[in-house]
Amino acid sequence: MNHLRWNPLLKTYTLIATNRTQRPIFPDECPFCPGSGKIKDTYDVLSLPNEFPVLSNEFKAPEQETGSFFKSGASHGQCEVILYSPDHFATLYDLENSHVEKLIKLWRDRTLEMSKDSSIEYIHIFENRGQEVGSSIHHPHGQIYGYPFVPLKLKTELDSCKEYFLQTNKNLILELNEQEESEQKRIITSNKSFLAYIPYFAEHPLGVFISSRRQKSYLADFTNEEITDLAMILKDITGALDAVYKKPLPYTMSIHQAPHSSKDYSDCKNYYSLHIEFSPVLKDATNVKFHGGSEMGAWANISSKPAEESAEILRNALQIFKKAGR
Repeated sequence: MNHLRWNPLLKTYTLIATNRTQRPIFPDECPFCPGSGKIKDTYDVLSLPNEFPVLSNEFKAPEQETGSFFKSGASHGQCEVILYSPDHFATLYDLENSHVEKLIKLWRDRTLEMSKDSSIEYIHIFENRGQEVGSSIHHPHGQIYGYPFVPLKLKTELDSCKEYFLQTNKNLILELNEQEESEQKRIITSNKSFLAYIPYFAEHPLGVFISSRRQKSYLADFTNEEITDLAMILKDITGALDAVYKKPLPYTMSIHQAPHSSKDYSDCKNYYSLHIEFSPVLKDATNVKFHGGSEMGAWANISSKPAEESAEILRNALQIFKKAGR
């Protein structure tokens, strides 16, 4: 039975999801392709309920003994799948710019709809690309989770940003942008609305941030012009990542928005800015960067390259990608 279990050491929940063992792993017939009988026969981009959700308002809290030291709760929330294209073999950068804009608007619209659910505190849009990061279907897609709490990584970012704002009256993420742009060492590309760079403290080789130049906390804050700019820079970065080793690069992409409903962060629009984090998991052309003892046991991440070296590699790959006319 799916439910939450409170971890008092880390002050966050572990999500127990027993139904995940039933997911099909690379089925013979892709359920996301038109003609499969499981989805619409025609679509550009599409949202679907996740058939094996980690979170659902139908899940109930487990019975717990009175006075128990341990604490559990219901896994309330929502999980959706977002299909990028009907083409099973498409990549994000293969799509027309207008198509990627439709995808961003779908992310935005589903976020707004999900935020109406009073059980949800945080909405996380992400993509697991590649078997190395747990993707079980090759069709281009991502997911949206609506959590009943603010997940620990996002909570840590929010706390750091709030503390910095109270000390300096400045937005920490915009300050990172300013510092990276002034140094130029780690910038990959930019446009009027967004910067793409490998941050000074990057945990992964080729770990890119795409960050809004302006104070924008949610996808819903972006103008149509900014959505166009975001589509362009998403295509450039995903194309460059694949050009590094001349093959599809497995990664996790996470869109970090502000919480939509959280008493602890009701003022977050003052200090938290939306950004997108890419976490590629190859450390070279053939070897996966596994999270081992230091990363898993102590949360002390190890990167095999300083960000400046990785940025130079990715800038060169971007030029290759652009010359290929993709």
